[in-house]
Amino acid sequence: MVPCTVSMCLLSFFSLSATVFLLLEAICIAQRLVPHCMTNCSVGGGAGKVGLVIAAGFVVPLIYTLAAVPALSDDLAPTSPKRCWLNLDSPVVSTLVIPTVLVFVMTFCFLMAAIFATSDDVLLEELRNRYVIRA
Repeated sequence: MVPCTVSMCLLSFFSLSATVFLLLEAICIAQRLVPHCMTNCSVGGGAGKVGLVIAAGFVVPLIYTLAAVPALSDDLAPTSPKRCWLNLDSPVVSTLVIPTVLVFVMTFCFLMAAIFATSDDVLLEELRNRYVIRA
């Protein structure tokens, strides 16, 4: 059962890590597009902050995975010894699915907020340039 637990840990870690990196990238994009809204954001830009992004993208999912999967591995694995996959019939699998879905929703919200804030800024700047009388 140990190889099955290890494979579940790796699968859960990499899927959660990928979604966390998407969220961090969305935050970086939002910071670049809407600088006045995200001035105190600690993510994105600068050589020192790249290491912070990489650490956050790997360390946070690793801690969550190492806490959740080994503790719940008996409920996550199917009863058949020949199959090693998540038991989707068990309600315990939501401990792995819900964080991934929440990170996707947060990523979508950051991107939509950045897009709408940028389009408003572009529109306002265009209106200012068009209707301001220059002396």
